[in-house]
Amino acid sequence: MVPVRQLIATVVASFLVLSPCVVSAADVTSPERAEWFVDDIGSRAMKTLTDPTLTQAEKEKEVRALLNEGLDLVTIGRFALGRTWQTATDAQRTEYSKLFAVYVLNTYARRL
Repeated sequence: MVPVRQLIATVVASFLVLSPCVVSAADVTSPERAEWFVDDIGSRAMKTLTDPTLTQAEKEKEVRALLNEGLDLVTIGRFALGRTWQTATDAQRTEYSKLFAVYVLNTYARRL
């Protein structure tokens, strides 16, 4: 089993690598703002994961919400799909985006 700190470090590193995919609502327009944004999400995740008053289900729900807030899952999903995105219909893109977001949020929320 992977230690919690290693998983958190992996998620934070993913935020850094995927910084162009950070949600636009955060208005990450400068390196300083991006650094603040990553630090904020990371510290909030650590606070949630180390809170002894929360149940495992509550922690998963909070982490899922943080990831949903901190990642532009449509853009990441589009990147993951590659060239196939161009040949998909609007309905297929919409359905894929929904399913991709559910998959990513559930996977990382459970792992953390």
